[in-house]
Amino acid sequence: MMKRHFSLPVSSRLPVIAMYSLYELLLPILGTHRGKILRPLNVHTASDKHGYGDIEIWNSNNTPFETLEIKHNISIDRNLIFDVVKKYRNTTIQRYYVLTTAKDNFISKDEEDYINKK
Repeated sequence: MMKRHFSLPVSSRLPVIAMYSLYELLLPILGTHRGKILRPLNVHTASDKHGYGDIEIWNSNNTPFETLEIKHNISIDRNLIFDVVKKYRNTTIQRYYVLTTAKDNFISKDEEDYINKK
């Protein structure tokens, strides 16, 4: 059902909303996230400029804890990963997930191997 929903025109925000909704449901019951705060979603085009990613979970002391970057029909490559590392370097972020709806998660097997090695 979600795959069909994501295939609609202008659907790039839908995977973010789906994951955000899951976090809204799970955050109160996950022991690892006790006391954490799910930040409101930014404007879809603003998250890269005004935050660390598409979905952000913060500690109660107002520091970032976990971030999700969600790409719609975009395969992961080293440039995306390098940008992510720049974003969270020198922060308190403990987990940074890069998720994609692309059928091929990485642009190639060589790229996946390179990223995993780094």
